[in-house]
Amino acid sequence: MPQFTKRAIKDAFMSLLNERPFEKITVKDIIEKCGVSRNTFYYHFQDVYDLMGEILDDEMTRLEADNTETPNWIEAFKQATEFARQNKRAVYHLYKSVNHSYLERYLYNAIYCKMENLVNQRARGIECSQKEKRIMSEFYTFALMGEIFHWLNTDMKTNIEEWVSELDSLINGITTDILKK
Repeated sequence: MPQFTKRAIKDAFMSLLNERPFEKITVKDIIEKCGVSRNTFYYHFQDVYDLMGEILDDEMTRLEADNTETPNWIEAFKQATEFARQNKRAVYHLYKSVNHSYLERYLYNAIYCKMENLVNQRARGIECSQKEKRIMSEFYTFALMGEIFHWLNTDMKTNIEEWVSELDSLINGITTDILKK
């Protein structure tokens, strides 16, 4: 029963976060939405920040557990941003909140996890050091995070899936041109 209650609290919070800014969500709002008592909320979470942190930690645990091979950086990026794409308004509200560092840390860790996995897959059979693989993983992570922050700063008006597809075409075109010379 406690896991069911905890899930209900998390779902209520995410539902509210998809509706309104983080700063406008109270414990009272959450308990009214999911039908539990204030004591029940505090039995599971210290406060709303603890709740938000646990939701992002749960997502990170899910990503880390998924070690399936990805065919390319696009799929790795999609896996890393699945939570953000499914919860666009909630992510936007977190990003615009005073506590956006929780979201930034989550996004960095999620993207790095998937990029590191991809780089390690691609580096099999190639002589390169752990440091070199880390540098490549960080390069992709920071480049993609920059685009995500741009997406968030422009009120998420760009279709991120289309952007990724266009970027891949550009990268492949440039790479092909460079290899021809």
